[in-house]
Amino acid sequence: DIIVDETHQHLHAVFKLLLYTNVPKVIALSATLITNDPFIDKIHHLMFPKEIRFDKIKMDKYIKVYSIGYQFRNYDPRKIRTTEFGSNSYSHMAFEKSIMRKQNILDNYLELISYTVKIGYIDHYIQGDKLAIYAASIAMCDEIVKYLKAIYPQYDIRKYTEADPYENVIKPDIRVTTVLSAGTAIDIPNLRTVIMTNNILSPVSNLQSLGRLRNLPDRDVKYYYLYCDQIKKQVDFHHRRCELYQDRVASIKEFRSPLMV
Repeated sequence: DIIVDETHQHLHAVFKLLLYTNVPKVIALSATLITNDPFIDKIHHLMFPKEIRFDKIKMDKYIKVYSIGYQFRNYDPRKIRTTEFGSNSYSHMAFEKSIMRKQNILDNYLELISYTVKIGYIDHYIQGDKLAIYAASIAMCDEIVKYLKAIYPQYDIRKYTEADPYENVIKPDIRVTTVLSAGTAIDIPNLRTVIMTNNILSPVSNLQSLGRLRNLPDRDVKYYYLYCDQIKKQVDFHHRRCELYQDRVASIKEFRSPLMV
């Protein structure tokens, strides 16, 4: 028999495993067997037809989701890029690069993140509470860590990306990381708040980052995400997130940031 955890992560490898092994029983585990890609969806149904899926467990809806829309003071689409050169696909990496080119815009963006940290984590902090902040690039993770350390020196704040020790994602009060580094299969004890600064289309990435949160006794568990309502793609992603989360969370509330970038 074979048990495969996080089946969605390496679908091609799992497909070959099932194709070339002759075992009587296979248990494939995944909380996010979902995709926007029609071909991958076809493979999902080929490998795991709906009639053989076990999905009868009632979902525990304990996460409170908060979307925070914001605006740039002087938005210029020529200066705030959302695609890489030669591509038409939205890229949050390109978005972050544009922000980091102008120090005043970067400072305002970091202040927006710090504001979200304050209302979502600091204001209701109890000893042992943990916070995870997701950014797209390692460079932006570095900027966020440096900024928050200056404001909140009393908290243990660390970056966790590909070259950092595993303790950086488990031990600190606040860890700043990426979806690739800590978006899947990492359980952070007492994680009470997640702040997602990325705008991501992938339903798997959106659900996996949401799923880092666990139900904590007598504590509100919160998931914040930021989007710019002057950028059509980010607004589209916001609406898709609301649809994706609707039946999976305790509540969804939309807010406008009082700060401008």
